[in-house]
Amino acid sequence: MAANHVEHSRDWSKIKSLLELSTRTPSDSQKFYSLEQQKEAEDLATFLMYSSLTTEPLDRNCVTGLLDGTKLWERNGELVPINKGIEIEYLEKCCLITFEADSLLLTCNLEHDLERQVDDSLVPVIETLRTLQHIQRGQEGYKKTNLCVSEDIWDREFTSTSILLTYVKKEDNLYVFNGREHNLNQLVSTFLWQMLLSNSANANEAFGKWLHIMRLTCSRALPILKYVTSEAEYKAYTVELKKHLLELPVPRDLTRSISNSNFFSEVVRNYAPVINMSIELSPTSGTTNNTEKCVNHPRKNVITKSSLPFFNSHSLRQVSKNEFFQIQEHLESRTSHHGVGYFYSWLISDFLEETISVDSHSLFYPRIVIDLIEFSLEHPLLKHLFFCDLFRFQLLPKYFCLLLSRIDTCNFAIFWFSYFYNDIANQIPNRSILEELEIFISRKYSETNSNNFHCNEDFIDIVLVLTDKLGLYKNDFKDSRYYTLFDNFFKHQQPNKILSMIDSIKKVDLSEHTYSNPAIVNLHNNKYFLLWWL
Repeated sequence: MAANHVEHSRDWSKIKSLLELSTRTPSDSQKFYSLEQQKEAEDLATFLMYSSLTTEPLDRNCVTGLLDGTKLWERNGELVPINKGIEIEYLEKCCLITFEADSLLLTCNLEHDLERQVDDSLVPVIETLRTLQHIQRGQEGYKKTNLCVSEDIWDREFTSTSILLTYVKKEDNLYVFNGREHNLNQLVSTFLWQMLLSNSANANEAFGKWLHIMRLTCSRALPILKYVTSEAEYKAYTVELKKHLLELPVPRDLTRSISNSNFFSEVVRNYAPVINMSIELSPTSGTTNNTEKCVNHPRKNVITKSSLPFFNSHSLRQVSKNEFFQIQEHLESRTSHHGVGYFYSWLISDFLEETISVDSHSLFYPRIVIDLIEFSLEHPLLKHLFFCDLFRFQLLPKYFCLLLSRIDTCNFAIFWFSYFYNDIANQIPNRSILEELEIFISRKYSETNSNNFHCNEDFIDIVLVLTDKLGLYKNDFKDSRYYTLFDNFFKHQQPNKILSMIDSIKKVDLSEHTYSNPAIVNLHNNKYFLLWWL
C-alpha cells in the first residue's frame, strides 16, 4: 500500500503562488453565508432528508420497463406507454444512454426536428430518446421526477411562512420541490450530509442517499464544506467518495459517448450541409462578386437503425496517437458541457483542493489521493475526469503540483501548462517572473524524471506539443510567446535524455502523433527544425 507523499522543497510553494497569480478564482464556491442563508439552507436540507420521489426513479430497471412496455408514465394526468419497439440494450450498444449514480443520462445531442431529417428506420429511435428527454425535463405533459414530503412532515418541520414556499409547492397532500439548481448550494449539501450521517445506519448508507439527492437536484454534485463539518464527518465523506469513485463502472465506449453528446444529430442526418461558392466577374467594372450558399447534399451512406450500432462517428476522423493532442482536439470540438462524468467533476476538484497541501517548505498529499490517481490512469472515465475535464476552464495550482511531482503524470502537467500558457502570460506581464515560473516547472519535471534517462513515447509526445505551440517551422518562431518556455524546458532536461530523444525522434512517424489534419509541410519542418534545435 502506498504511503503518503511528502516532498520537501520551497520550489513547490513558488510554483503554486505564481500559478495562483495567473488563474481566475472560481466563482461557484461561496465561503460566507448570512444567518438568513444558513436558516434557509438548514430548512432545505431537512426537507431533502425527509423527501421521497413523486415518481419511480429513472434507473435502469424503470427505463427497461418503459421501453419494453411493462411500465407506464404519467402524461397530462394519465398513465401512458412510451415504448416504440426500441430495447434498452440497443440504446446502450449505440452509446446513446448510460446510467450515472443510478439515474438515466442521455449521451446524445437531439437537435430540433431531427426526426424529419433521418432515415425512416431511425425515427422510432429518435422519438424514444426524445420522450426520455421530455420525461427527464417534465416537458410535453410528462410528469417530472421531483422530491416531496407529506403534509404531516411539512406541518411538523416547517411553518406557514417558510422561505422554502418560494420554490416548494403544495400539490394535493404533498409539498413538492419545484426549485432550480440555483436554490441549492454547498451549505445545503453540507447540512444534508450531516443530517443523513446522523440518521443512517452507517456512512455508506448516508452517502448513497446523499448522492441520490444530488443526482436528482443538480447537474453537478455539490461538495460539502470542510470547515463546516467535524473531522469525523469530513473523513467519512472522503472515504465514501473514494469508494464510490473506485467502483464506478467502466463505460462501454467513452469516446463514442462523448462524440455522440456533441455530434450525434449531425452524424445521423440523411444529408450533409455543403458550402457552394460562386464567383461572378462583372463585364463592365471588371470586379468579382463572391457568394456562398449552404446546400444540403444527400449522403451516400445513410445511417439506418441496423447500421447505427456499428457506426462510430469518431472513427471517420484520423485520431492522433499523441494522447495530448487527442485531449486538445476534444476540448476544441466539445459542444456539450454536461456529458459523461460531469456530475462528479466538482466533487473531485474540491476533494483534491482540500487534501493536497503546498506550504512554504513542502508538497504533501495523502495515500487516498495516490490510490485515486493510480487507479484513474487505468480507468477510462476517471482518466477523462482527472486528466482532462478538471482543467477545462482553468489550471488548478495544487493539483498541478501533484501531477508534476509524479513520473506517471508529469507529462500531463507540462501539457496543461502549455495549454494555459497564453492565459498565464497575459496575467503575468513581467517576463522575468514568467520565465522564473518556466524554470521552476522545467527543473521539477527533470527532477521527477531523474532516474529515467531514456526518451519514451510520452516524452516525445509532450515535446511535439511544445514544438507545435512554438511553431518551430515558422520564420518568426523566435518572436513567439512560447519561445522561452520551449527553450527553458530543453535547457533543464538531462543531457542523456536529449541524446536519446534525438535518436528516437528520427524514427517517429509524425503524422500519427500530431493533429488530425496537419499541413504535411509543417510535419516535416517540425521534425527537421526540432532536430536542428537539439
